[in-house]
Amino acid sequence: VQERATVLLANLTLRGGATAGGALVAMRGSTLFARDVVVRDARSGLDGGAICSHGARVVLERCTLTRNTARRGGAVFATGGGDGDTVIATDTLISLHHTLLVGNVADEAGGAFHIDGSMNVPGTYPQAHITTSTFEDNTALGAGGAVYAQGARIVAEGTDFIGNAALGRNVSQSGIVTNG
Repeated sequence: VQERATVLLANLTLRGGATAGGALVAMRGSTLFARDVVVRDARSGLDGGAICSHGARVVLERCTLTRNTARRGGAVFATGGGDGDTVIATDTLISLHHTLLVGNVADEAGGAFHIDGSMNVPGTYPQAHITTSTFEDNTALGAGGAVYAQGARIVAEGTDFIGNAALGRNVSQSGIVTNG
């Protein structure tokens, strides 16, 4: 999804594929709405096997993200959109409603979901709202078997975390891990 564009996906299945940054990539200022979408078996050599958001708004309703792999955020990776040299202010928002994240793997952190606000202007934070969703059997080879958040705000309500695993040095970090 290019900058400042809006895309709606519905009743769709995306299978397989290997990319540098997610089966679906949403860029700064764009909006991605997905309803009744399945993304499975996607691989990213970088971040977000299924979805990679760089300063975008992403809303998933009744979606299934399964068996996706990436370096960070096996299924979903979200950042404020900084490029390593630029620090930005952003209204990045990731919303997961009635969504299943099952069997995803991250080589580093966030087996299913990684949200990173480290490149944001101080005092601004990307946000995630997770309601009535399920994180099951996701694995991170580092921290955050289900979710890893750095410099971000997360609200999770009515959500189940079942059988997620972090295989790094601190295996107690298998559910939601926040840093900063």
